[in-house]
Amino acid sequence: MNGWDRLGLELVFKGPGAGVANAFLGHLERVSSDLVKNKIKEMKDDEKVCSIEFQMNTLITTASFDESIIDIGDLLGFPITGPMSRYSIFFHELVEQWDKQVNELGYKKAHERAMAWEEHVNGGWERVPEGQKEISNDGQRRVVTVIYRAVSKTKDKDGNIIEEVVEKIIEITRELGTVKVKPIDS
Repeated sequence: MNGWDRLGLELVFKGPGAGVANAFLGHLERVSSDLVKNKIKEMKDDEKVCSIEFQMNTLITTASFDESIIDIGDLLGFPITGPMSRYSIFFHELVEQWDKQVNELGYKKAHERAMAWEEHVNGGWERVPEGQKEISNDGQRRVVTVIYRAVSKTKDKDGNIIEEVVEKIIEITRELGTVKVKPIDS
């Protein structure tokens, strides 16, 4: 039921999706960079409480900052790797809640910090802050696009490193309690 909670403190996962959330966190602890592993350790070692409700297939879109709810069913709709992977979005939402509950930050600042952490989980893909656009929202179906950017490094025939900025546009469709994520050719 709980993520850690050795002494009734720290990060607490609850709700029907808590087991999946613990599996996501375990995956991040096994495969992430030292920077991400150290952030997780910092969260585990802190004595302040951060309690998150993990639900399955709610009507919220991925997460509710104000209600401290993350929809694990939505996260499972994201790809396993690459920009906007389920693990990078999970960590984004986790850091956002941590900053809200422990560091007492508002949504805007917590969201900015969470976007920066995504890059460390998804292989260097940076979410472009001004790149998120709502395409449509009729109350039943919401479509959003998000732009991610990465620097690709290659060598020319003389061995010189050439850097090229690559962008990917990801489309997220939220409808009837499900999320579909697909890349759009840019």
